[in-house]
Amino acid sequence: MDRPVHQRGRVDPRDISIEKLRSDRALLKERLQSEMDDNELLRARCQREKDHFTKEYASFEARLRTANAALERNRAHVESTIIERDVKIDQLEKHIEMQTRLIESYRKQSAGMYSNLVDTEAFKKARRVNNQLEEDDGTCSTSSRENEGRVFALEQQVTKLFGQLQEERAAADALERQVETQKVANTKLMKAMKSLKRKLEQAQDDSSMEHMLQDLQVRFRKVSLEQEATTASLIATQDKLQRALADNESLRQEIAAWTARHEASTATIEGKDSEIQQLLQKVGKQDHYIADLEADYKTEQLQRQIERKNEELARLELRVKQFERDAQQPRESEANSQSPTAVLTLRDLDQIHVQALRVEHKADVIATMLSSYEAGGDMLTLLRQLDDPVEAAVLTNVAEGKQQVLMSLVQSQSLLDDMSDRFAGTFAKYLGAKCAMQ
Repeated sequence: MDRPVHQRGRVDPRDISIEKLRSDRALLKERLQSEMDDNELLRARCQREKDHFTKEYASFEARLRTANAALERNRAHVESTIIERDVKIDQLEKHIEMQTRLIESYRKQSAGMYSNLVDTEAFKKARRVNNQLEEDDGTCSTSSRENEGRVFALEQQVTKLFGQLQEERAAADALERQVETQKVANTKLMKAMKSLKRKLEQAQDDSSMEHMLQDLQVRFRKVSLEQEATTASLIATQDKLQRALADNESLRQEIAAWTARHEASTATIEGKDSEIQQLLQKVGKQDHYIADLEADYKTEQLQRQIERKNEELARLELRVKQFERDAQQPRESEANSQSPTAVLTLRDLDQIHVQALRVEHKADVIATMLSSYEAGGDMLTLLRQLDDPVEAAVLTNVAEGKQQVLMSLVQSQSLLDDMSDRFAGTFAKYLGAKCAMQ
């Protein structure tokens, strides 16, 4: 609603104060809106930080689970390796035990062979022969040589057997040394594997858990500090918002007081506005009445033109009927019917046909004018087309002329019937609109 204007074009100063209060209220609303937007941003930031911390904690848990799974896999691998080493050690111990038993059996076998060799009859005989040779130096040289050969062969066998026994003993000692060396190596390997396992567990615990925990603690401290700063900022913003709300309330009270003063002038302005609206409604009704009068005037003009055309058409129809009656009278002779003194000549039919075509043309133009008027178009061009010349074909005989004249009259009659129906519909609409206005 426009502001009331006093005499001599001056504006009421109370309206200026109201406008100022409204502008101050708008500024306070903008400040409140900005503070609320800042609060929303702070809340959104806190929510984002919480979501980020949640995601980081979830990723830490995922990495911790991955590290635990890797540790379990490494532990399973170390345990499987230890089991394989234990199996190999057991196999080596069994092999060493078998070798020890074999060496003992070899030792026993060699001792038994030596005792058997000493207890054999040939050895005993050799010793007796040797003793006899020592006692009897006067025996024959042939028997002593044979005995010496036998003794020498037996000594060689004994030496060979002792050599084999020494070799077996050396092989058994080497095998025992190898077994002892293997045991020492296995013991060192077990110690190294145990220390490696302890170092691996310690390294995994130290590297994964502690670093991750430290990282999470640092991030948690950072998020806590940011949250504390955000909370402090939010509290300060809420204090500002409370002060702004108090200012807004005082302004509302002032605006209510000014509004109460302004309502009197507003009531006067509304009364004037209602009077203006009533005048506008009266003017609108008058405009509708003028438009209806113009429509009635144009409709009356068209009806008059149609009546004139209908009269012309009726005269033409009477004239055609007269010509038909004259043409039906018996002719005295063929020469008289073809002579220029005949009752209805081809030239007369030509003129009647041209007049009928003109009537048809004017009826068509008037129908088009009626359609254009209903559509709100321009009728000036159509009015100029009423008296346009009409082209007619040259008639060759009387029968063809009569047929063309009748066809033109029938077409004109149909156009006139259509116009009368449309005029009746338009008049009915006009009566309905007039009754509605009344």
